[in-house]
Amino acid sequence: MKAVDLLRSLNLGKSVAEFDEGLDRYFVDTETFRKLTLDEADIIAGDKGTGKTALYRTLCIRYTQIPELKKTEIVAGFNPQGSPIFQRLSQIPPLSEGEYIAIWKLYIFSLVGNWLLQLYERNLTAKMVKLEEILNVCGLRSVDDTASTIFSKLANKCNESSIRRVRKWSSDSPKQATRA
Repeated sequence: MKAVDLLRSLNLGKSVAEFDEGLDRYFVDTETFRKLTLDEADIIAGDKGTGKTALYRTLCIRYTQIPELKKTEIVAGFNPQGSPIFQRLSQIPPLSEGEYIAIWKLYIFSLVGNWLLQLYERNLTAKMVKLEEILNVCGLRSVDDTASTIFSKLANKCNESSIRRVRKWSSDSPKQATRA
């Protein structure tokens, strides 16, 4: 067999992790993957094609078998296939750094809050009822707790007046923000 024929016969997976069904069989634990599992990294940033989706997909499959993640749940904060859900931010006028920070905080709060309420839908504690009330008042409660739905709800609220209101909440003290 010629070297070129041997190389052509190799199956090295798909060119993008989103469509690679065998990814977990040949994923190599990288330093970044180890940092995630050891709670030394929370956010992985990188350009398209740098392996973020491969990390995410592998983590979703393996996290129940990793001792350091025994008490961890994974909530998807992005769309691992198709167009990025965050593109909607490019359709509104540019915001200040503080306003973007407020949006991301509210997004994570809404995403995790809706996921939690969906998980315990029939057994809500008093604090969960309060959480549901806050999400309802903000217009961010959803029975569909997917990242794209939650971010769409938030993006629909991203006009200047609501962003200023969100920014004001984020700059208030925790006690004042609770009353808002």
